[in-house]
Amino acid sequence: MIYWSHIPQNIKRRGVVPGMKRIKLLAIVPYEGLREIINESAKAFADLEVDTYIGDMYEGLHIAQELQHNGYVAIISRAGTAELIETVANIPVIRIQISVCDMLRTIKLAQNYIGESAVVGFKAIGDCAKSISDLMQYSLEIHTIDSEDDLKNCFSDLKEQGISLIIGDVITTLHAKHYGFNTILVMSGRES
Repeated sequence: MIYWSHIPQNIKRRGVVPGMKRIKLLAIVPYEGLREIINESAKAFADLEVDTYIGDMYEGLHIAQELQHNGYVAIISRAGTAELIETVANIPVIRIQISVCDMLRTIKLAQNYIGESAVVGFKAIGDCAKSISDLMQYSLEIHTIDSEDDLKNCFSDLKEQGISLIIGDVITTLHAKHYGFNTILVMSGRES
């Protein structure tokens, strides 16, 4: 048996050691920038083969259903899409967590906005925003949704409150634009 820790660094960088099986991962991410980060990060590991697709929520779920049986050992995804994929996946789902750095970077950007804002998203977004709010003692309007169907009522309420900027995940910001909100997407950094 060949152990990765016994292989010299210069061989690891060049490629897979003969006889070593590559680990095949399926990544389903909500936007192009995250695909680029995953693909670039994967290059550092010669024993990984990562196929990355862009698909958010139900589109991502469909991709997972179609491709999960193609020799992948796990699926990498983020936020609500990862939650959906977990309901149908026959292989492990590795969640890209929304980090405190991701959320803090986004909230700091939103502080330059003149007007009222709210954080809207699935549990991962809401929990992270709450942590930042508590830690930094920021007063944040936070709305956690359980499904895409919750957005219509949430946005109607926020409009009535005078909110004009929505901070959220891909699906939330896409819907928010249709309701006339300005948006800022919470993007995952390399550290996530």
